Amino acid sequence: MKTILIISLSFPPSNAPGAQRPYFLAKCISKYNYTPIVLTPEKAYSALGFDAERDFDFKVVKTGNRTFDKLYADKKSLGTKKKSFVKSLKAKLYKRIIPEITIPDKGRMWKSYAIKALSKIDMSKVDVVYSTSPSVTNHLIAMHVKERYNIPWLADFRDFYFTNHLENKNFLFRKAIDKRIEEKVIRFADHVCFVTDSMLNFYQDRYPSLMGKSTRIYNGFDLDTLTLNKKPISKNCIKVFYGGSFYGGIRSPLPLLRCIEKIYDVYSKEEIRFEITVAGNVDPVTLAMFKESYLFDSIHFLGQIPKSEVGTHIESTDILWMITGDDPNHYMTIPLKYFEYLATGKMILSMGPKTSEVRTLIEKYNKGIFLENSNQIDVVTKNAEKVVSALRSEEKEIGKTKEAYFPLSRQAQVKEFVDIFETILENG
Repeated sequence: MKTILIISLSFPPSNAPGAQRPYFLAKCISKYNYTPIVLTPEKAYSALGFDAERDFDFKVVKTGNRTFDKLYADKKSLGTKKKSFVKSLKAKLYKRIIPEITIPDKGRMWKSYAIKALSKIDMSKVDVVYSTSPSVTNHLIAMHVKERYNIPWLADFRDFYFTNHLENKNFLFRKAIDKRIEEKVIRFADHVCFVTDSMLNFYQDRYPSLMGKSTRIYNGFDLDTLTLNKKPISKNCIKVFYGGSFYGGIRSPLPLLRCIEKIYDVYSKEEIRFEITVAGNVDPVTLAMFKESYLFDSIHFLGQIPKSEVGTHIESTDILWMITGDDPNHYMTIPLKYFEYLATGKMILSMGPKTSEVRTLIEKYNKGIFLENSNQIDVVTKNAEKVVSALRSEEKEIGKTKEAYFPLSRQAQVKEFVDIFETILENG
């Protein structure tokens, strides 16, 4: 048995999306003769809250939990409450200063606790180290392990860091530091993973040294939670559900609304009728977009609802709607939501630019419908025809087995990681 040290600021019971990838790696890797050890803080910041504590059948080393949580919480509350002049000034300072000092991210204060906790682990028995973003602090801790113990290291980039992200932000001084951090992580890591081909290609163009030591491994879903579709969609009332943010209109709802309007131009509501439900806060910019459509009055806006209620709505819906914005950080990655939706067995309707990575995945595995984000009449017409065609043929999805979904599962993902671990150990 080999031993792998998994370093992650986010880990269950945290509900943060970043907790799932390291968790499934730790949960499933033992079948490949690896013993996992997880290094994580007692409790890290999680905007989505925490589940109940659970027991694991692998070793989890928990460290101190001093982070920037309070500063982020203060910043959030100061930004939402009615403020006096002093509080308003304080809020503005927080909004400007906190992002400047939290280098590389809000987990930076965890680094010293994590390094100290390495004394609780017999490092002479650790064969390989795995660190995963979105917290770049994880990579800094892994780099310390690599430098001190000379243990092979895989760095997993799931979000853009300096490249294509912070380099485009309006910071006063931190960008030079972030650039050096990113360069050092990429130079010292034995292998670097990215979650999409677009990210992989973008980073390889920026850092030619990644050629030969970088790979794409998608996110995924737990195959054991897959619910296979059992019945066709009723055309009399097709329920469409959207859950989440519209990012101030970056994710525009109009292309789908125009598409449905076009369908109604051709078919009567007795033949095909849609019922749209939206969960989550709708910002003023996006709300104005909704109001541009005559469908507005028939859309159900639920506002912010508990996660458990979101699950109930997903169970009772026919089509799960998601949008990729016309922004590189949106269309060059794939939302975790897509993989979560795959597990439901429901029809997925994804809208985005032609260059969207989601489109590549949908067309490669035939898992969903992709529509171009456009209000141009010819594109709207094409989108409408595509939706109607998909509704007529969706019965073909019924009866598909779990094996058809395996390539996009967490289980497949773990095997891909193991193959990389074996390679870097052989080259060690």
